[in-house]
Amino acid sequence: MRKLRWITASFLLLINVKALLAGEIQVINETGKDLTIQIEAQEAMGETKYTKSIPAQYESTLMVSREELGGSKLYSITSVTNSFAEGSTCHNLDLDKKYKFVFKNDNVGTICLAYPID
Repeated sequence: MRKLRWITASFLLLINVKALLAGEIQVINETGKDLTIQIEAQEAMGETKYTKSIPAQYESTLMVSREELGGSKLYSITSVTNSFAEGSTCHNLDLDKKYKFVFKNDNVGTICLAYPID
């Protein structure tokens, strides 16, 4: 009986910890300059979005937390360039999956490419 309680408690703890964990994203910045991205929840009640700065260094790792997304599991990332050029957006990203994002310069502005990491 004690072993069953321990297994049940461990299982419930794992479920709760997974809900609090953040999603890891790897960012490849091929623009050669500092970049700002906007992260927006897709399922949250109300508007939940914030920005993060990406340094000009080639590779960075960021964490996106469920708390920052208002409890949402799906999110989008948009490159924010300037007020004249529209940024490129990667949609329907799952917080439980790891992604590699590549930001490149294009004729119109900065584009975002998302690749799931297995």
